[in-house]
Amino acid sequence: MEYTKYAKMIFQALTEDAPANNCTVHHKQQQVILDAGIEVPGGWTSAKKLLNGLIGGRGTADFGSELIDGQRLSMVRMFLDNPVEIYQQAFIEKDGLYGVADGDGYALGFAEREDLNITAGGNLVLAGPCSLVASVFFAARPVAFALEVLYAEGVARNDIEWAWSSCPVAMLSYDQQQVALSREEMLKGCGVTGIWLRGEDSKLAMIAAKYNKGELRLHNLSTGKTWITI
Repeated sequence: MEYTKYAKMIFQALTEDAPANNCTVHHKQQQVILDAGIEVPGGWTSAKKLLNGLIGGRGTADFGSELIDGQRLSMVRMFLDNPVEIYQQAFIEKDGLYGVADGDGYALGFAEREDLNITAGGNLVLAGPCSLVASVFFAARPVAFALEVLYAEGVARNDIEWAWSSCPVAMLSYDQQQVALSREEMLKGCGVTGIWLRGEDSKLAMIAAKYNKGELRLHNLSTGKTWITI
């Protein structure tokens, strides 16, 4: 399905689920806003649908749990068939917003906000900095972080095939600074990203060795070797 059409379909499903999904819908001029964690709590179902809408049918987002250092943590797992297209379409930040563009607005946009006031148009999902939905979205971004590094190191987009990531959801709190610190701790201490690509082993080994946003596994399809952050 075409990316924009898929994103609109998922946003429609999100609005139809409200208020059972702990979200509320606000119709404004040139905007439909789904409050998923500002004046209402939001929740797991809205977070999962948001992620799958942003993926555009080119992969899937799922939840799980993992025992890490004696604690069972909630995990966000992303399985991406076309990580380059997904990143380009939905995971590049523009003026505080992520999402699938549709003309001058969004077919499905997401922003972390403290209130419901936003200038962008279209279909928007908003969640507070201390909300579950916002922390789930952050835990879904390891592949995007890794692609930014790969691009900066000169890896060609056409050489990247598939990607996968797993990252715990941050410990939630009403303290915004504490939540931000927990997100970084979960990403760098427990996040794992795997990318299947083609390239020179020496270059991929160098990239993996110095990666600093969790564990990066670069699976070289050209040689069958895997290079992992130490």
